[in-house]
Amino acid sequence: MPVGSAKSPGDMGMKKKNALIPERLFKRLALFEFPLRMLPNNPRTFFMLLKGGFSVFRSSPRAAMPISLSIESSGVCNLRCKMCSAPEMSRRKGVMKFSAFRQIFDEVRPLYLGLSAAGEPLLNRDLFDMISYAKAHGTVVNLVSNATRIDESTALALVESHLDVLKVSLDGATKETYEAIRIGACFEEVVRNVKGLIEMKRRLGASSPIISVNIVISRENVHEIRDIIAFCHSQFDCSVEFIPLFIHDKDAAEEALLVDLSTLGRHVAMGKKWAEEHGLWDTVANLDNLLYSVERMYRGTSEGPCFVPWLDMPITWDGNAYPCAHFMNVPLDFGNVLETSVAKVWNSPNYRKFRKSLADGKELYKQCLNCGMNDVGLYNLFSVFTRCFPPGRLISHRRYGDSQGQQQGWPGS
Repeated sequence: MPVGSAKSPGDMGMKKKNALIPERLFKRLALFEFPLRMLPNNPRTFFMLLKGGFSVFRSSPRAAMPISLSIESSGVCNLRCKMCSAPEMSRRKGVMKFSAFRQIFDEVRPLYLGLSAAGEPLLNRDLFDMISYAKAHGTVVNLVSNATRIDESTALALVESHLDVLKVSLDGATKETYEAIRIGACFEEVVRNVKGLIEMKRRLGASSPIISVNIVISRENVHEIRDIIAFCHSQFDCSVEFIPLFIHDKDAAEEALLVDLSTLGRHVAMGKKWAEEHGLWDTVANLDNLLYSVERMYRGTSEGPCFVPWLDMPITWDGNAYPCAHFMNVPLDFGNVLETSVAKVWNSPNYRKFRKSLADGKELYKQCLNCGMNDVGLYNLFSVFTRCFPPGRLISHRRYGDSQGQQQGWPGS
């Protein structure tokens, strides 16, 4: 891999199969090994992972402080994408100031930090100060951008800020498909901008940010799954992450999602075949997860285990906290971290009630039923632990080894 190339997460993790790892475990490990490899190797990292892992295992309504923050640096956007609910958001729009960011960050000093949500983060002038500040404290920082604003000066700032990961939203392999979905964007311009960032990395001899491409799959681009993988591999030499289109109302599935699951399955199979032939095993694992997630959305069931509210806190640009990013446009009151504190909001009555519902397998909101979240990798690891150490079941609020894991047919269940 030449210096300055996009470099995919698979290059940092499992780009080819490891004979020491059973075939049936590979799909799940490929999805979470990469984030662990990016963390700094020091006692604080070990302590936070141990504390956070124990909190997740117990799944108690009261949780240890989050190891990750998902902060909405910008709540405004320059595009009107078809699948995005941001243009119709009822909540206020704006950008987070650096002083507010620092107040939140300093209380937690998370291992991971995401600076994207409903808006385009590059519209916030304080963004690079936020990234640099977090990096100075050893935090792994990622960004999701539509890449329409990455000119030469922005590319230089992204590299010099030491951003870890940049995920570019590119929902088509052709101009026609992409511009029909990402209204207001120019396909050629975005491709040129990403190539410019790759060239900036090469020129400066930098290895970061690692670039990957996000694709929200809908009926408008499902036919391009294989072509998107091939395009990103040839143009950017980067990995691709396919994301199911989230539906806020189960009744909108017919209109919002794919024509049928057989269509998705056929194109996923073609994409997997191409990815396997080129050794892109992280993409293969992601396609498997995509298929499962969409199937679950169609069924409207909730058997997939979720640990997000024990690990990550999503926060809007003006400080409102939510248990999950899918709730950021729902009129719920979980508290404002700028008016009180992260600690008080994180274990507030509403947060504890939400966690209890997940641990019990009884979600309170339809957003959970329509979500493709599937933390079965962690769930199965904990199931193995409780089988080897039965007393562990006594301290956990979650029933490991029950139907939540078994229904998925994943290893360890």
